[in-house]
Amino acid sequence: MSSDYEEIQVLPTGVYRVRYKRITPSQIKSLRTRTQKKLQELRRKQNAHLAMLNEIEAEMETVSRFLEESQRPEIDSYIMRYDEQKEEATGRAEAFLQEFLGEEGYARYRKDGYLELEDSLGDYWRVDADGTARKWIDGNLRRICVLRQRELPLPDHIVSVVQTIRESPETLRMDYRRR
Repeated sequence: MSSDYEEIQVLPTGVYRVRYKRITPSQIKSLRTRTQKKLQELRRKQNAHLAMLNEIEAEMETVSRFLEESQRPEIDSYIMRYDEQKEEATGRAEAFLQEFLGEEGYARYRKDGYLELEDSLGDYWRVDADGTARKWIDGNLRRICVLRQRELPLPDHIVSVVQTIRESPETLRMDYRRR
């Protein structure tokens, strides 16, 4: 006679056929050992994840504090003043560019999106609306390396590039890329 048996259980989630099997004391010991090892492994993983979670939480706290600090009213006020000054400077620079190019030259620049000009050596150049300088070489436009100061309004940069091309084009270095 076997001590194994089956039964049917009706639960709220469904009807189940359950088998019960008798296990020996050595099987119980083996099952306990495997279960203890599995529990230790899960605790190691948990500790590793907790350590990682603690690092993430610490970093989140630092970033959160920085964000909070960066949103102080005096910083917002500083940013607004900076943006207003930058906008005013750009407006003045645009007016100067218009005066520098003259009404006709400025209108053509606005319409075409670039300026065509000749330097003191007789070479032809194009200055794009984004301030990029290009030189006609062998029937192709070649980009010329002109670095823009970060805080300089674009219209001032364009005036600077045009003036350099007109007066001392040899100071500009060619960047050997086609476009």
